[in-house]
Amino acid sequence: MYLMKITKSEYIDELVKKGNLFLTLASSFRDTSLYGYDKVDPHEGLMSRGYKLGVVLNGERPYLFDNQKYTIVVNGTECIYSLKLVNEPWEDCIIRNPNSGKKEFIIGVPFLYGLLGEEDLCEYSVLIIKNVFGFLNCVKTAITKSGLNGVMGKIEYDDHNFESSFSPFSDEYAMEAYYHKDRKFLSQSEFRILVQNSEKTNLVLNIGKEFFVPQNYFVIKFTPENIRVFRKSMLSNGNV
Repeated sequence: MYLMKITKSEYIDELVKKGNLFLTLASSFRDTSLYGYDKVDPHEGLMSRGYKLGVVLNGERPYLFDNQKYTIVVNGTECIYSLKLVNEPWEDCIIRNPNSGKKEFIIGVPFLYGLLGEEDLCEYSVLIIKNVFGFLNCVKTAITKSGLNGVMGKIEYDDHNFESSFSPFSDEYAMEAYYHKDRKFLSQSEFRILVQNSEKTNLVLNIGKEFFVPQNYFVIKFTPENIRVFRKSMLSNGNV
């Protein structure tokens, strides 16, 4: 298993050269004015659709809010860093170059377009984490040193129908709610790092730069040339 991150080159440079991991306020991904395409999710952090919340109004009998009808979401200080899980031998990320006959690392067009849309690919790079355990251990250590709470794991694509052992509105439940998404996002195959920040803002977590040696990772920067080859290869293989 590998982890893949596609983001602007400046953020990948900050991570591999200085150890700075940029986590985004999770609730902001519900904001269509900030994000578009498959980055935005109005149900991000949605409480389980199985919940019915009783609210007493003016001393009368409880009024039930059904989360199948009403959108009840977590709106706390949770910050997230999202990666894509990629299994050997790269599955949907490798195709054969029709010119050289060699296998090349290629990201599927539907996934890439869903992530970036019409943005300029030349501003972006791809980070591949080969030593997943080592990377996550660095992140876990940094979270502990920061004194913040955090969790890491795969997203469940269950349309937010889930049961929890945690009390609603607890910190633990808030974190768990951000690990469920609608099935339409299944192709993202997301592995998520979540940290509860001390304030409602984005978070920079320094995990150290010692991890970033050649055997642990590599970076592919989008250039006009490899974008041209990428698009030509995808067209030739009928993957658009």
